[in-house]
Amino acid sequence: MAAHLRLSHRYALAIKQLADERGETASLYQDFKKLRDLFKGSEDLRIFLRSPIIKPDTKVRALDRLMGGNLRPILRLFIEKLTKARRERLLGDIASEFVAMCDAEEGRMTAYLFTAWPLAPHHLDEIKQRIMHQLSSEGLKHLELIEQVKPELVGGFILQVGDRRVDASYASKLTFLRRQFSQNLYIKDF
Repeated sequence: MAAHLRLSHRYALAIKQLADERGETASLYQDFKKLRDLFKGSEDLRIFLRSPIIKPDTKVRALDRLMGGNLRPILRLFIEKLTKARRERLLGDIASEFVAMCDAEEGRMTAYLFTAWPLAPHHLDEIKQRIMHQLSSEGLKHLELIEQVKPELVGGFILQVGDRRVDASYASKLTFLRRQFSQNLYIKDF
């Protein structure tokens, strides 16, 4: 798994350097963001691209259609090279890495807020401002806050920003208490 991610990072770095040289980073950023979202949302697409039976040029044409029929030449060439090398399964991870590299370079970050019920817009704005204040020393210029409602949290929230995660949900606290009560320190086990 680590080798898979390392390889995806290298491909993303290579295409980013090429895009920087050609001045196409901004346009490729949008394309890779769309590709990333396609891969996240479609298990069928991932299965289709992993199939060794389907020819590489068919895979490129299918991706071109999914992208609205207007793949940029640099991206088309990149996808063709990947499919001919039988590494098209990495495309979703490469897209995620490319977007992450561009976001880090531009000072953009995405935060995910999981709550048991929807929050009012002014609460979301306040949370966003607090995160921006905390991370401004790290060069954060723009924050996208994505709220997802998960009723199984019972209450509280889970906030994930980059590789940091704060779990203040009632579900996790109840799980912790359940584990604590299952350990009886006063009765010896024989």
